[in-house]
Amino acid sequence: MIRIIAALAIVISIMGCGADDQSPPIIFSINATLMIVSPGEPSTITVEAGDPNKKKLSYLWTASDGQVSGKGKTVTWISPKVEGKYEITVTVSNGSDSVSESISLRAWTPRPGDYYPLEIGDKWTFLDKENNQIDFEVIDTIDISGTKAFVKKLITSNFEGAVNYFYLAKGNDVINQYATGGSSAGDDTIIFSPVLPLYKFPLIPGESWEIESDIKTPDGYYVGSGKAKYDVISEENLTVKAGTYEHVFQVKEDFIWDIFGQELDHTISKQWLAPNVGIVKFINEQTRSGETFITEAELQSYSLK
Repeated sequence: MIRIIAALAIVISIMGCGADDQSPPIIFSINATLMIVSPGEPSTITVEAGDPNKKKLSYLWTASDGQVSGKGKTVTWISPKVEGKYEITVTVSNGSDSVSESISLRAWTPRPGDYYPLEIGDKWTFLDKENNQIDFEVIDTIDISGTKAFVKKLITSNFEGAVNYFYLAKGNDVINQYATGGSSAGDDTIIFSPVLPLYKFPLIPGESWEIESDIKTPDGYYVGSGKAKYDVISEENLTVKAGTYEHVFQVKEDFIWDIFGQELDHTISKQWLAPNVGIVKFINEQTRSGETFITEAELQSYSLK
């Protein structure tokens, strides 16, 4: 709305001062009915534009892939069969001058498991900066409030006996964390209510979400509250020890655990997720009792069931 008002102000200003016949058109906005569509499905795109000299406008639409059908200010883009991010560009001309603007749309079939596989027997091996081995393995399932949660076990070789457990479940468009246990929870199990939505699909750079949860032990004893903020930072190609991956999304989690206003733990974690693999790199910065520990590791190998 601010952009439209500003653009209108420019038009009024130009008209009031006597418009130059060579002034280009002005694009006020470009919008799509759907920013995310399944491969091969349509989205309707509309551009709003004007000309300082009230000249008749023509519209030329192009796309980095897919098919554009229709003419004028409103067209339909049919996405390609291949998932990805695509640019649709409109060029608005008054016959002598023109201006262009693009919009980014995504072809995506929601499949959370593709970016975060969860099956018993799935295993990932990481190496940190000091070549210490870190193993993640899905070892079991457990029923939590009628939901089948997968138990993901973490073993860190440089800390003898340091074992953590994460209780995770897949929704239609989300990976939720119900609880955690082991070293990260003070050798106990803590349950989040409501659950933590670790990843919301599709992952789109610039999007974010937040959650506040009570933290309790399995017997219902309150041990604090958690405040988590998640940001999708980027989409990129990434090379790690296990290989090179395309369409890797970086997601940042900022989690604070406090009780009665006193901070017990502050963890900032960045994970890079690759399709059909899961996490391929992570950086974990945890501050507890005034001490900060940083772990950065890359995927060395993995096996999925």
